[in-house]
Amino acid sequence: MTTVSIILYICGDEDVDTVLATAKSMALCDVYEAAAVCADNCDVYREELEKLGIAFADASGRDYSTISQFKNAAISYTSGDYMIYIAPGEIIDDGIISRLMTPEDYRCLTLPELIEKGAGRLERIAISRKFAAEYSGFNDRLGCGEDFELAARALALEDNIAEKGTNVRIIMSEQSCVMLYQEHYLMYAYVFGRYAAQLQAAECFDRLLAKYITEADAYGIGQYFTSELELMIAKKDEYYRIDDAIRPVVIYMGDPICFNVLKSFAYEFANSLKQCGVPVIMYDMAEHGTGGLARFVGNRYRAVVGFQTALFSVKMKDSNELVNNLIEAPKFNFLYDHPLYLYYHFTLPLDRYYVLTQDENYADYINRHYPAIKAGRHLPPAGIELLQSEQTVWDDRVYDVVFVASYHDYRERMAALERECRPEVKDIAYRLLEKMKDNPNMTSEAALADVIHECGEPACTVDEADAFAATLTDCMDVCRIVMFYYREKVIEAILDAGITLHVFGSSWNNCPLAVRDNLIIHPDVSYREGIKLMGQAKVALNIMSWHKAGMTERIANTMLNHTVCLTDKTTYLEKHFTNGRDIVMYDLERIDELPGMIKNLLADDAKMRAIAEAGYENASANHRWINRARDFVELLDGLE
Repeated sequence: MTTVSIILYICGDEDVDTVLATAKSMALCDVYEAAAVCADNCDVYREELEKLGIAFADASGRDYSTISQFKNAAISYTSGDYMIYIAPGEIIDDGIISRLMTPEDYRCLTLPELIEKGAGRLERIAISRKFAAEYSGFNDRLGCGEDFELAARALALEDNIAEKGTNVRIIMSEQSCVMLYQEHYLMYAYVFGRYAAQLQAAECFDRLLAKYITEADAYGIGQYFTSELELMIAKKDEYYRIDDAIRPVVIYMGDPICFNVLKSFAYEFANSLKQCGVPVIMYDMAEHGTGGLARFVGNRYRAVVGFQTALFSVKMKDSNELVNNLIEAPKFNFLYDHPLYLYYHFTLPLDRYYVLTQDENYADYINRHYPAIKAGRHLPPAGIELLQSEQTVWDDRVYDVVFVASYHDYRERMAALERECRPEVKDIAYRLLEKMKDNPNMTSEAALADVIHECGEPACTVDEADAFAATLTDCMDVCRIVMFYYREKVIEAILDAGITLHVFGSSWNNCPLAVRDNLIIHPDVSYREGIKLMGQAKVALNIMSWHKAGMTERIANTMLNHTVCLTDKTTYLEKHFTNGRDIVMYDLERIDELPGMIKNLLADDAKMRAIAEAGYENASANHRWINRARDFVELLDGLE
């Protein structure tokens, strides 16, 4: 059965009575879903619309520069197979919906017929969600005529397939029913540029073009229109500025490391982009290797995205040229560790290269120390809510406290530091180790800056960005040692207090604490199994990998599955959560207080439930992958 969503898009400054009149007409329609998506002043409309049985979505918090951006955002808030957009002041009824959606009454226009009639006669359009996911939603580089352009794109595709009317359904009026603006003629120019060959093959290009030139002259914008036409037909930069907005995003998936965590991120992000009307091409390195990148060379895309991948560093076999420099698109690499670990990769001359970090400090570090990167931006990972059938209700929770993470022995890294550290930085490295051990809330870069200042090392100053970044990378083992040292200290404090802790994976058999009766070691689990285990516990422990201004997927996964998240604090968490209400945060400088915090939680079941549910509400609203997809689309829209 084909389902239809009616979407009322509210910019937020409309007259309330006008909005309600439109909403009342929606409420009377016999459709699968009636929804209002609001960009501003949401509280003004929410209560009355919900009384009418209309689902209300708050899409505020973003500066929408075009209606197209807002309408694309609205796609992700609904679920019908087709979407019909309604603006405040318009009225819709079952008759209009029937005309759009009844197959026997529907005759699909051809692209030339649509252009012949023009945007002024486009009365109503229903958009296929499948089409938006595969071929993009509204072109957000157009200020006007977004419905017409999308219709043209859909009909151009349908010219080459047998089944008509699957991408869009259109009602054209007998006479002009839409006011036209100058920006509509930019849209017309773009359409002629994009479909010139198709229209020429139909032997109607010259006739239709002459029609619009005459029309533009009559409106007094003939020179404007012909100027834009020349740019679009010649495929100048102005053409690609518009056209790139509806091209697909390529997503690189790397090796199946870390229990396929990064692959899971890639799939979740890709599916969420599709929900926003952004088409996606997935590229799996495990399947195609690096040689398969050749398929993208010479092509244009809206973006190329990787997840902590080295694929951006692949070079041509017969030259030193980076393969990705031959792909026309901005490139984004999601980074979930400190940039020091990818020092080499971030110094390569890759054009339009952005790094998206899970920690706000890491973005600042990249912007300061890696001039080859166009910009570092903060965009943390998100979480996954299990299906209802996979969830465990609170009263059936199996574990009190779990820690779903691997064990690493800092003593092995100490040996590696002594064995492998370059002699000229070894003294700095050992000073850095002591500094970080003594100051567990200090970032590694701040600690190194202090060490350099204290030891007066002239060959490596903070002002020399490249030298500073190279030195911190030379001290990589120090950063790992301290991270693993504090992970073990946290676990030891919990066990010393007699609290039972469940951990997962064979790596814990190598832990000196494995002999403790209250450290329960379970077999290895996959990433998704780990999420399920968090949802079977009352409290899930998190220990940051020395992220001091970030958030991890473990936190979001814990919250989205109705479990109390217990984590060391970061400045990001302190800004976006409230300690004791939707999260519980401890301080690495006061680990001795942690066991008491856990015991107090376990002794108060009602409090744990309240924190778990408040955490769920926060994460559900702000930390799903659909939130990150919306954030990413906004980032793309804001690029120069």
